[in-house]
Amino acid sequence: VRTLAGGDLFDFGDVDGVGDTVRLQHPLDVAYHDGALFLSDTYNHRIKRLDLETRRVTAFAWSGQPGFRDGRGKRARFYEPGGLAVGGGRLFVADTNNHAVRAVDLETGDYGSLPDDFTHVVHFAAWMGPRPDHDRALRANAEATGLLMQHCRSAEAFLVASTNSVYRPNDDPMHQ
Repeated sequence: VRTLAGGDLFDFGDVDGVGDTVRLQHPLDVAYHDGALFLSDTYNHRIKRLDLETRRVTAFAWSGQPGFRDGRGKRARFYEPGGLAVGGGRLFVADTNNHAVRAVDLETGDYGSLPDDFTHVVHFAAWMGPRPDHDRALRANAEATGLLMQHCRSAEAFLVASTNSVYRPNDDPMHQ
């Protein structure tokens, strides 16, 4: 195991640079594309790019301010980007607190909403909050899934995996 960027758990922030000088805040995911790793720098509301040869990390997308706005580069805004995936020349970003999946064209740098030309869709619905919240879990599991299915309605197949956090806790001590 080798650290590529950042380091000390208690020395966080939003600093681009090389190796140990980099500061991130709660990076949640990475996705590989063309010699680089894209990092979801979640609490800084940014996506960063790590060059694997030089270990240099640079801001790739988003203003660093939470929000919801499509655009190019620093014009776009996300609210705690989480999961990342690369496919079909696009970087897909789970825009956690906007309850959306966003996409960037890796060739042109255009940021936008989720395309709808998928042939197959796999969706993992989950809400993981600081405390049980039945209504929010229901929105993540049911409403968000329904909206995604409507958006990708031309897909040939759609697989959904959902957490059980949508159910209210049972007060019976035998169910703990």
